[in-house]
Amino acid sequence: MEQDESERMKDESSESENEVYSVFHFGNKSNEAYKVQINVNECEIAMEIDTGASVSIMSEDTYKEYKSKFRIEPTSAKLRTYMGEQIPVIGRAIVNVNYKKESAKLPLLIVKRKGPNLLGRDWLNKLQLDWKDIFSVVGSDNQSSDLNVILEANKEVFKDELGTVKGMKAKIYVDESAVPKYFKARPLPYALKDKVEMELERLEKEEDLYATLGGGQEYTKLDLNQAYQQIELDEDSKRYVTINTHKGLFRYNRLPYGVASSPGIFQRTLENVVQGIANVLVRVDDILITGKTREEHLNTLSEVLSRFKRIGIRLKKQKCVFMAEEVVYLGFKINKHGIYPVESKVEAIDKAPSPTNVTELKAYLGMLNYYNRFLANLSHLLKPLHVLLQKDTKWSWKKKTGKSVHRVKTAVEIRISTCTFRSEKEINISM
Repeated sequence: MEQDESERMKDESSESENEVYSVFHFGNKSNEAYKVQINVNECEIAMEIDTGASVSIMSEDTYKEYKSKFRIEPTSAKLRTYMGEQIPVIGRAIVNVNYKKESAKLPLLIVKRKGPNLLGRDWLNKLQLDWKDIFSVVGSDNQSSDLNVILEANKEVFKDELGTVKGMKAKIYVDESAVPKYFKARPLPYALKDKVEMELERLEKEEDLYATLGGGQEYTKLDLNQAYQQIELDEDSKRYVTINTHKGLFRYNRLPYGVASSPGIFQRTLENVVQGIANVLVRVDDILITGKTREEHLNTLSEVLSRFKRIGIRLKKQKCVFMAEEVVYLGFKINKHGIYPVESKVEAIDKAPSPTNVTELKAYLGMLNYYNRFLANLSHLLKPLHVLLQKDTKWSWKKKTGKSVHRVKTAVEIRISTCTFRSEKEINISM
């Protein structure tokens, strides 16, 4: 019987759990440090390469940001700086690490200390880093401080506080025929979604969004701090979001999650803020900026941050990515060459077991539909599967159905990229 990878790693490391590891540079962040973006448990984490660190570590601040993505266990491992100072260890996790085309399950120590996340020798021995790319990024950072100047000029945007959008308050529209209902106190806030009118403005389709990416060379991804709650509610709307708790009735003062119209209100607000700025994509609380040149990109970033500062919006700097050659946005990997599926999602499709009932089949088709743009003739490939969803059709998994799943998985594994739309290119229309 094959041993689970995470269990195997636990066994292999059990003897070394009591070792004292050296971490030389933790806490002394250097402007000239070599840094790299690593996908850890589907989170984009900036890590500082430290050949002086025998293990890889994550700071407490970063862990708190992505806490739900990590399952940590107690550890007796000890960390010491070169001065002999002990660094408190919160715990240890086995994480899924993805870097470019490489993937591995690796150990990660979470420490109770501020500072950069460190990529130590244990990970360096397992990952083949693109040093040419890393050196070029460091070189460009050293040659120009334009980005740092922009960030410093707009540092107010990155304050660790809840922002408040100035000059507007959200209004929730409710059907006049809706009858209020009284609910007993619940442990979590509860919103009456089905009685709230949806915003008339629909969120842009992904095709419309990605058309803006044409010609982009580098990408900046901005993450808002407590997104919706940066918008205050008007007085009339507060009565619609009253919640019952063990301490009595409370009303939200700010736009809450769970209300059907919240995404539309927030989307419209941000679109108004960045209106007229080219090369900016807004999808609720995820903002992507690009440019055909570095100068154009920096100018756009400067204008966006300046507007955010004026209107009172706050960002989570530790979750933002600046001037990267590749980013993951809305579940897609994006670079100057095009748009690609994320490896972890492709792997999930490939390893998914064959559905055994209609519910499982619908879930599987939903997973495939997310990447339908990459799969030619998908509707034809899935025809035998859609037959099983027809009314009054008895569930019967036939050989032809199984072949359909196999062909789809093969097509997904090819991972054909989608090019971003370029308006200046010649367009051929086939009839």
